[in-house]
Amino acid sequence: FGYHTGVVNEPLESISADLGFAGNTLAEGLVVSICLGGAFVGCLFSGSVADGIGRRRAFQLSTLPMIVGAALSALTNSLEGMLFGRLLVGAGMGLGPPVASLYITEVSPPSVRGMYGSFVQIATCLGILFSLLVGTPVKDIDRWVESVFLGFSCPSSFTSYCYGVLC
Repeated sequence: FGYHTGVVNEPLESISADLGFAGNTLAEGLVVSICLGGAFVGCLFSGSVADGIGRRRAFQLSTLPMIVGAALSALTNSLEGMLFGRLLVGAGMGLGPPVASLYITEVSPPSVRGMYGSFVQIATCLGILFSLLVGTPVKDIDRWVESVFLGFSCPSSFTSYCYGVLC
């Protein structure tokens, strides 16, 4: 969640130049904020999805739009493709953390439940920090977006999906 939230902040100028909307502040704002709009929509359905298919399967389901959205964001040559990819990522972001928190709360022993529950927030903060650390050196590389989205987003989402299968 945290990585996807912060991944476009540092190299936004490079994204806008690569995709042909440099200087368009509305488009730049949409690239950043549409992810949170998708998260809002995903969050609205997180409880019913978790109750309907179970916590682990709901967590797995949340990774699929993040994988597809990150791949689409990396491979697109247009603003519209980037926006749709970020919207999909946002939907997964909105579904995943509430389900993860719910799952952790249900399986944790009462004596450590609060501490384990805080790990979701800690992971979010570390993801934002990591995305900024990655974004700073790669923002000047041509077509950096493939390395940032495909190199980090897809493998981490795939790992989360596998975690849901194995646990």
